[in-house]
Amino acid sequence: MSDFAKTYGPWAIIAGGSEGVGSALAERLAEKGLKLLLIARKPAPLAAVAADIRKRFGGEVLTLSLDLASADCVPKIVEAAKNCEVGLLIYNAGADTGFKYFIDRPLEEAERMVMLNVMTPMRLARHFTPAMTERGRGGIIMCSSISGCGGSPGNGVYSAVKSFINTFTEMLWYEVGKKGVDVLGAILGLTRTPAMERLGVNFDGPMGAADPADVADEVLENIKKGPALHASGTYENAMRIRGLPRDKAVQTLAGVTESVQ
Repeated sequence: MSDFAKTYGPWAIIAGGSEGVGSALAERLAEKGLKLLLIARKPAPLAAVAADIRKRFGGEVLTLSLDLASADCVPKIVEAAKNCEVGLLIYNAGADTGFKYFIDRPLEEAERMVMLNVMTPMRLARHFTPAMTERGRGGIIMCSSISGCGGSPGNGVYSAVKSFINTFTEMLWYEVGKKGVDVLGAILGLTRTPAMERLGVNFDGPMGAADPADVADEVLENIKKGPALHASGTYENAMRIRGLPRDKAVQTLAGVTESVQ
């Protein structure tokens, strides 16, 4: 067992583990010797990732096809993991479904976004973190977005819930870090993932796009350097947005949203 697996194993949960950054993280963790519980809504991509990992790395992989925005998803995850000593919780779910103003969306869509990015990750952290603190080791990684630096027109609720992830992980880093648990909020920029492709994002725009495998490597390399990682060179842009007067920040984010459509 690798030193990484001794610290963060034997089991890792990856919510949103069927594609993009999630599947890249799954590959890296399997290579490091961790056993995996992969969770995603669509069963076919989930099964394909699990089969590939078993074939390439020979590790144990469980899958759970589940809507992470459903009110009863956390008890189902807890049940699936009841025989697993979970040392690493990764929450990589929560992409927006498109670029559209708040009043042009159904309210149910906004509520789903809140459940997916606030209630579910908070509940998962509350369930799995106490055992980690008792063991004095473990880790939590929650993927966020540079959109969380301010209200982002076109995906405003998404930017709001990612802001919650940013501040929630900062708090958690301080509280459970005292007991040996590493917490990292991974603030991602534009990444070339299937979810972004389905949105019709322009990857050739001025911002460019990161590769999921590179993002996964960067996140795992920085797990001990919380509370926040501005991945893929997003630090300067994030600091600039946060330092602007709020009207200018919102206008800047609106320009970013429009540039990738």
